[in-house]
Amino acid sequence: MLFEAYLWALTENNRRLVEFLFQRFRPEFKVATEAWLATRPLKNPSAPSSPFVMKKYSLAVDKEMQQSRQEEATKFTEARKANTNSDYYLLLTVLFSVALFLGGITAAFKRPRIRGIVLVLSVMTITAAAIFLAFLPLARE
Repeated sequence: MLFEAYLWALTENNRRLVEFLFQRFRPEFKVATEAWLATRPLKNPSAPSSPFVMKKYSLAVDKEMQQSRQEEATKFTEARKANTNSDYYLLLTVLFSVALFLGGITAAFKRPRIRGIVLVLSVMTITAAAIFLAFLPLARE
């Protein structure tokens, strides 16, 4: 509405009102309006239709929003990696539990061969889990 009043005052050659309204524009819009006026929009049919479509018109909020979106994308990627790592650590917890369970039940079997097989499974599980754990990144604080 302020720009409409400004445009009306401009076409009516009301300099006092033009200046009064111009002083109330946002700084970003003042720059765009000055650039728009330099194209002589009242006499030049190929001039942009308004300062709002000028490249010089950019809001500080838009720049902040763009930065926030970039930061959000970075944080989202970091969160996805952290989630994947936490899934791996949870899997390792289960594998270590299985290895401890297998090692603990070996005494319940009467045959030495079955005891040996269960014990070997336990050792293989704990070895595989330990190797996998060695290649996981450490948790950051």
